[in-house]
Amino acid sequence: MNRSGKAGERAKAQMVRQQAGQGGRVRVGWVLLLFTLLLPAALTAQNKQRVVRDGYGWVQENTGPLGSEKSLQVTRFVGSVQVVTGAHSGSYLLRLHSEEPLEEDARKQFADYHLGVGRRSGQVLIQTVGPIDVAVRAELILQLPLGAEAVHVDTLGGKITIQGEVDHL
Repeated sequence: MNRSGKAGERAKAQMVRQQAGQGGRVRVGWVLLLFTLLLPAALTAQNKQRVVRDGYGWVQENTGPLGSEKSLQVTRFVGSVQVVTGAHSGSYLLRLHSEEPLEEDARKQFADYHLGVGRRSGQVLIQTVGPIDVAVRAELILQLPLGAEAVHVDTLGGKITIQGEVDHL
């Protein structure tokens, strides 16, 4: 076989390898796409949200699990925080109050409010993420499992209430 024949075969073999590699990438791409589409649905199954009328305004209620961690830290939160110990498992209820008369306008305000819930070394960490909108009044109710060891709540404004026994504040 001459040089141009071998070069043509090598180019053809390389093209076949590239096409096979791209097919693998396409499959991985589809798997990642499905994962990104299904992950929010799985998270939404755990976290629930509803918007209800409250007098002249609207209230959005967000609930979700906290797990069985024995320690809690709340920082950078504007609003009242109520901690209740003695539950079977940890959970939170975040109520956002808007005085907007139209539901659509209230939902826009609610969409700008984000609560970060994370875990680190057996501790639940909660804080407001992003800009703080004072037009939305927030109220956070935390249910902690029996035997909660440490609770640290630091608000930028709002009443703090602890119900139940906690070893350390």
